Amino acid sequence: MNFKKITLTAATALAMVSLAACGQKDSSTNTDIVTMKGNTIRVTDFYNAAKNNTSANGTQIVQQLVLDDVLEDKYKGKVSDKEVNAEYDKTKKQYGDQFSAALAQAGLTEESYKSSIKTNLLVKYAVDQAVKKEYTDANMKAAWDKFHPEVTARVIQVSDEKTAKEVLDEVKKDDSKFGDIAKEKSVGPDKDKGGEIKFDSNSNELPTEVKDAAFKLEDGKVSDIITVSNQTGASSYYIVKMEKNSKKGNDMNKYKGDLEKAIKNEKESDSKFTTGVIGNLLKEYNVTIKEKAFSNALSQYTTDATDTSEK
Repeated sequence: MNFKKITLTAATALAMVSLAACGQKDSSTNTDIVTMKGNTIRVTDFYNAAKNNTSANGTQIVQQLVLDDVLEDKYKGKVSDKEVNAEYDKTKKQYGDQFSAALAQAGLTEESYKSSIKTNLLVKYAVDQAVKKEYTDANMKAAWDKFHPEVTARVIQVSDEKTAKEVLDEVKKDDSKFGDIAKEKSVGPDKDKGGEIKFDSNSNELPTEVKDAAFKLEDGKVSDIITVSNQTGASSYYIVKMEKNSKKGNDMNKYKGDLEKAIKNEKESDSKFTTGVIGNLLKEYNVTIKEKAFSNALSQYTTDATDTSEK
């Protein structure tokens, strides 16, 4: 978790003033902010949530309240307190003695942080359920076309092109020393093992460009320099020696689990798909925002609604 500094934002403050005005006019803090199937979020709910999460703005608080209610009702019992506490304890262990201070700096309490953990786990569960509907014959065939089974290779990774060229020249002189050269020159995580690594097309240890180049190599063959640029524009340079390649053959059923994993990875990394899943739940629950100040609180979900909703 990335904790944020504690701030009661201007947006939250203004929203609370606006809601207070509504309460005065109606002589009640029971003014509806959001209505939905089976529940209503009122001004008093907003106040209570804001007290436990002082770093979030008003829109974020309303969004959290809606997601909490919808997901908890739809998937009641699917995420246990044990799971929530396990995630909480994991973060607590990471921060050590600084955990309480980190919570305070983020404007969170133990209760509100655990609530956000549960929401995240419920979102994951909702997406997982939607992904299962994507294991169609067409999608499995598409995943099969791109799938390559596990191979064993050695990889040298360096951070500049000059070194990459020098290393490639050295490897070409005697590729039997590839492992020793990897131990000496590589900056990759497997350098101490002589660059040895096992991976398939689902693996995320290596960039796609490196995997694709490796899969084309026959046993004992060495690749040219493979240049990979990250999102910041910085480049890394890879050289691969294939130790044992594998052919997938024609039996797609043999790799059913791998193909489902490929589809799952693709869908979970597709933000439009994941937000669309939540959008469909909001439609199912007929979520309606009554307070104009929060009219856009759920726009990121409603614009990406897909046909993945569960009926």
